[in-house]
Amino acid sequence: MNLNTLVPQSQASCTNRLSRKDRLFRVQMGVAAGKSNRQIAKQLRVDEGTVRRDRRTLLLSEPEIQAVEAGAAVEPLLRKQERQKAATARERHEAAERGNQFLTNRMTKLIANWLNGFSLIVPDMLHIIMGVDRPSWEYGTRRIAYVPDSKIKAAIEATKPKADDDLETFALIEFLRVWLFRWMVLVEPDRDIRDRALTKIRLELERQWPAC
Repeated sequence: MNLNTLVPQSQASCTNRLSRKDRLFRVQMGVAAGKSNRQIAKQLRVDEGTVRRDRRTLLLSEPEIQAVEAGAAVEPLLRKQERQKAATARERHEAAERGNQFLTNRMTKLIANWLNGFSLIVPDMLHIIMGVDRPSWEYGTRRIAYVPDSKIKAAIEATKPKADDDLETFALIEFLRVWLFRWMVLVEPDRDIRDRALTKIRLELERQWPAC
């Protein structure tokens, strides 16, 4: 008989007799020690699914955990937990959408006010907007510091390209296209927000000048 292959009966019986409370405690200790689900399951002689469920159980509220340890069914509590997580995720998504809409409207207003500061007709404005649409998308999203409203004017002015004072129409359009792209990607680092703002501006200009 190979004694090395035997598991001490006392150890096996002790593990098999673990109460739910004891098992939850040992799972918690295993997680705190940085052990994987597989390692914890092997140590406790249970399947990994049990460990995953116990880890979810440990995320319940203290009264709920105490109820489970006392013998209450855990599955209804875990389903409630999933519903709460889903609701929280929806709330975060909706909050992000509201934030993005605010930033889109801000960028749209900034571009419109900036364009209106020059003596341009609608087709010229469209040429400028359409000229920065693709470069803005290809520039992507950058992780840079957010520019507060109080510093936007200075940021726009700081990105102004050098040029002669008197420019012909085509040269002026190209000058403004370069300038718009420079300050737009600086003020709004999120590509999707820039894209939505440019689309709103373009649609409004096309509405004002259907021939374009």
